[in-house]
Amino acid sequence: MFLQLSGSLHQRLSLTMLPSTSTLVLVSLIGCLDLAVKAPPAPPSLSFVAGYVVYMTGEPATLRCGVSGTQSILGYQFYKDGAKVTEGHFTPSQGTYSIAGVNKGTAGPYSCAYWTLDAGVAVLSRESPAIVLYVIDHLPTPVLSLEPPSSTYIAGEPVTLFCVHPKADSVVEYRFYKDGAEAPREGGSPSDSTYRIRKATESMEGWYSCLYRSEARGRAIRSMESPRQFLSVTAQPPAPSIALNPEYPVYITGEPLTLSCASPGPAGVTGYRFYKDGREVTERSSVSQREYVISGVTNLTAGMYSCIYWIAERQRDIPALPSAPVTVVVIDPLHPPVFSLTPSNGCVEDGDNLTLPAQLHPLQKNRDVLHQGW
Repeated sequence: MFLQLSGSLHQRLSLTMLPSTSTLVLVSLIGCLDLAVKAPPAPPSLSFVAGYVVYMTGEPATLRCGVSGTQSILGYQFYKDGAKVTEGHFTPSQGTYSIAGVNKGTAGPYSCAYWTLDAGVAVLSRESPAIVLYVIDHLPTPVLSLEPPSSTYIAGEPVTLFCVHPKADSVVEYRFYKDGAEAPREGGSPSDSTYRIRKATESMEGWYSCLYRSEARGRAIRSMESPRQFLSVTAQPPAPSIALNPEYPVYITGEPLTLSCASPGPAGVTGYRFYKDGREVTERSSVSQREYVISGVTNLTAGMYSCIYWIAERQRDIPALPSAPVTVVVIDPLHPPVFSLTPSNGCVEDGDNLTLPAQLHPLQKNRDVLHQGW
């Protein structure tokens, strides 16, 4: 399309900066000024320097306006929601637009254009296709919890660590850390929020934390690391020894018996427990006593006995390994011996022998027992 201007307007027309929708090109000057409308330069491309479109509140973001070809670029113009956010030639020549810290107000579609020279005239290109800046809040910081809860764990006990946080979309991975270094997990899925220790050892003691990772529009987003939790692991104290007093291979019904439990070291013992055939027989009111007294044994007393002690460590009672067992055998009182006479009539002459054999209970051979009353 051509526009004709009268000669009187020629001297008042200054060809400087023209609108971006067209370029006016001088065709001829023969008594009047003939101008042609030319299409603006090709649009540039717009991209995020970081390579992703999702940003968390407060993060910086930089957009780059890219121009193909070798034309001379005078400046760049950036738009948000179709409105200018920069002023033409004042935009730095590298073609970038930076946001120091994104927020909900900076989210939205962005585009750009560039200024170039065409026949000595500064013209503005068409706008680039728009790209959208998405802004999301930071992922909630998780909390690490230990189950079962305890101030310390005994070597060999199981412990499970849970990475707990408010519901978040598209969580793809959890990571656990010990003393600042990632703690590898044995099997399981990366999306599992638990870290399982089947048998705790003293080498596992340390400070633990966790974080989780989500994905939003192709970007991996990590939460902040949870506050650290200390996992304390202690070895089980050594086994005590158990003794019988009096010490007999067998006990007769009604006899007294005392069992004593002795710890091997100087550690402060806070209590003792006695067990018969694997079941505790200690009364809770007497757990601080290192002796278990039976005033008179019965047939129900017979069995395998053991004991443990425990110490207080890090606000928990730590039981020792059990002692080696001792066996208590209980028998009824011995029957009177049975006598026989030889000769059976009991009559002997002077100088002859009289034999009185007695038959004893078989267990009496292992213990000296005096039966009275015969």
